[in-house]
Amino acid sequence: MFHCGQLVKLRSGGALMTVEKIDGDQVSCIWQVNGETKRELFTAILLKDATVGPQPRLAMTGVVLG
Repeated sequence: MFHCGQLVKLRSGGALMTVEKIDGDQVSCIWQVNGETKRELFTAILLKDATVGPQPRLAMTGVVLG
C-alpha cells in the first residue's frame, strides 16, 4: 500500500505525483504542471510506486539500514 509522501504515477503514465492523504482505497495526490499545483483523488489500484533508487530497509531493531 502507499504512504504519505510517497512518489507515485498513474499505471497508465503521466506526471510524477506525491501522496498527500489516504482514506481507505482512495489516495489524494498532489503534483505540479507548469508551476500550477494540481490535486486529485485516485483509487489506489490506478497508481504505482514511482520511487527511484534503493529504499532504506527497517531492521527488527527499528534501525534504518542502507
